[in-house]
Amino acid sequence: METTNQNNLDKIISQDTEKINNDEQTKSEIVYIEVDKLHPHDANPRKNIGDVTELADSIKKNGILQNLTVVPATGYWYGEYTVIIGHRRLAAAKQAGLKTVPCVIREMGPKEQIATMLLENMQRSDLTVYEQAQGIQMMLDLGETVETVAEKTGFSESTVRRRTRLLKLDSDVFKETEGRQITMSEYDKLFEIKDDKKRNEVLKTIGTNNFENNLLRAVNAEKEIEKRKQLFEKLNKIAEKITDTDGLVYVSWCANVENINDFSIPDDTKLYYKCYGSGVGVSLYRSRTAEEEQTRQQIQKEQVEQAERENKIKEERDNRIQRLKEATERAYNLRRNFVKDFKLNEKATSKNLENFLITALLEDNCFDVEKFLNMLDVEYDEDDISDTRDVQRIYNLSSKTQQNKMVIAGYVLYGDNTVTNCFDYKGCYCGNEELQRLYDGLTTIGYEMSDEEKALMDGTHELYTAEDE
Repeated sequence: METTNQNNLDKIISQDTEKINNDEQTKSEIVYIEVDKLHPHDANPRKNIGDVTELADSIKKNGILQNLTVVPATGYWYGEYTVIIGHRRLAAAKQAGLKTVPCVIREMGPKEQIATMLLENMQRSDLTVYEQAQGIQMMLDLGETVETVAEKTGFSESTVRRRTRLLKLDSDVFKETEGRQITMSEYDKLFEIKDDKKRNEVLKTIGTNNFENNLLRAVNAEKEIEKRKQLFEKLNKIAEKITDTDGLVYVSWCANVENINDFSIPDDTKLYYKCYGSGVGVSLYRSRTAEEEQTRQQIQKEQVEQAERENKIKEERDNRIQRLKEATERAYNLRRNFVKDFKLNEKATSKNLENFLITALLEDNCFDVEKFLNMLDVEYDEDDISDTRDVQRIYNLSSKTQQNKMVIAGYVLYGDNTVTNCFDYKGCYCGNEELQRLYDGLTTIGYEMSDEEKALMDGTHELYTAEDE
């Protein structure tokens, strides 16, 4: 325990107490020294003496009941004295207005001075753990060892080490957290984190309900980093890192060093690994055996040949489809020109013309006014068309016959256009009932289909793709 084995402290303090209680020793060793000639020790572990008002009131009433322990000052204060024990009493005496205070003058080296101040403050529980750590470090800096510090302070060697490592923590952050009633074991947990920066980040939450969670996250993250480091150290000795796995054979997923022994590869192959982000695991691959490589090359050759065949078929099909589109456009232009330049003929009886228009009306298509007007061969500005009167005016301006205008109107109602075809995206024949009705109507008023149009409509055109191609 930290409060046991404090014989050294008892010796130092009890010696002064015995001298105060012994008349002869008091006469020879108790000296009243002016407070202006007494100076705080600059290495006093206790950095904040706190509020001494209550102690000052007691001194006013009862005087100083225990002497101060001092040593002759050196340097700037040579000829005066430095306080070893009694910093609070000195501050209270000054506040109480005393001019002199009782002191025992001792001869001590720097190490003994620090050890004495450290022990005296710890005996009274006046030091924070951080101040204890600073005091111990001062002793170590003066040449003491962990063993001798433990012997002189009564601390165990483990406690000395635990205290001094607190100095690795950010002092400003440490001071901000000291008022949270933190146990030493909680400070010890911080050193489960190896990284100084991350440790100080977690220190900010010590003493709060987030501390344990943040600590666990930081510790686990470091374990993962260490596992990854160990894995790659081993992998780099037996495998090569890659990013492209083309041509390689997948072996296994490997998450830690132990997994490396869980697989085997053929003797004539080489091992590779591929990383994925910051995770621990990697994918393992191997090169192919000679037999596997031969098989792979054969498969590749067959795949290339198959791709070439498919590309050739596709090129031929695309070529046929393009030619089909051209044939479809020619058929459209033939139909359109017949309608646009319609002339009376033997089949164009009034009855047939009437049936053609009625059938078109039954198609229930949206009438394309613009297309209708364009086929009337009248120049006009599209901005001039605002209502039916404008349409009627342009209609009247056309020099086409009444029958021609009727045919054009019927044709527009049928909705004929260049994309009206009889094949699908593969170039296979699929028929077109609406287009067939248009052709049926046109033939009743004298249109004669070309052989190519007939082949396009009945599916016999040489450019159509067979279903099994």
